[in-house]
Amino acid sequence: MYQEPGNILTFPVHGNRALAPACYVEEKIDANRYDLTSILQTTLLTDQLLSLFFNLMQPRIALEGYDYAHAELELLLTGGQPARHQLNYQLNLEGESLGELRLQRHYPFAAREVELLDVFIKALLYPLRNTLLYRQALRAARTDALTGVGNRADFQAGITRECKAARRHFAPLSLVAVDIDHFKRVNDTYGHPCGDEVLQAVAACLKNTARGNDLVYRYGGEEFMLLLSDTGLNDAAILAERLRQRVENHACLTEQAGELRVTISVGVAALTAGDTEASLLQRADQALYKAKQQGRNRVVLANEAV
Repeated sequence: MYQEPGNILTFPVHGNRALAPACYVEEKIDANRYDLTSILQTTLLTDQLLSLFFNLMQPRIALEGYDYAHAELELLLTGGQPARHQLNYQLNLEGESLGELRLQRHYPFAAREVELLDVFIKALLYPLRNTLLYRQALRAARTDALTGVGNRADFQAGITRECKAARRHFAPLSLVAVDIDHFKRVNDTYGHPCGDEVLQAVAACLKNTARGNDLVYRYGGEEFMLLLSDTGLNDAAILAERLRQRVENHACLTEQAGELRVTISVGVAALTAGDTEASLLQRADQALYKAKQQGRNRVVLANEAV
């Protein structure tokens, strides 16, 4: 097989077809002897699995690096170093897409290496699917089923993690507390299914307005939280006002009531040297309560919540 410099070859890989031509029986036997699949099943973390696979390949086929992507799970993992020559594998198992794996090195792959990689890639499929199922289970446990944002348990883990990171790197961190105004009125007037649609619409507004590194959670009922890393109080206030305007100007489309418009009250607090996770949350909640007291549909900063 001749490859032009920098050539990229793409292969569909299916776990339910023959592994390799008969001329490579020796390699298949060798792969079975080392029981590659069993070794790869020692982890349920996708990044660890791919790193293990990459390292196990090195004695047999020299590789410089790899990229792995799974669009549905928003997963992108890399290892090693990028290189000019690439083999792309579209991974499938029993009709299920497992993403795409790209192997890279500085010089072309020989035909024998391509056939041997086909054996090893198929040994990766079942362990890879296990890690993806585990990842999906973890995501489901951290996700609010109605709105698709993080749930309260995920928020508790997130605020602890982000506070530790902010202190370690001497970086700012802000917390934004959001509550839908008069939400009980929506439920009482139009019913809980309509209220659910409003919750989904507001959550979508928050997600679409938040920046790439911002974390959005449903804290409970009609209350949401956003963790803004590397963000001081002034910048957090700007984003909070943007959120308020986005929700106010958005028409929530509901099956029962047609277009509904709601507003939100917002409290903002920035992490201080004396804050704990609990006190940061308390100050954001107090600011939110102040926004409600002042007439709703407004943003109040924690240093104003007195």
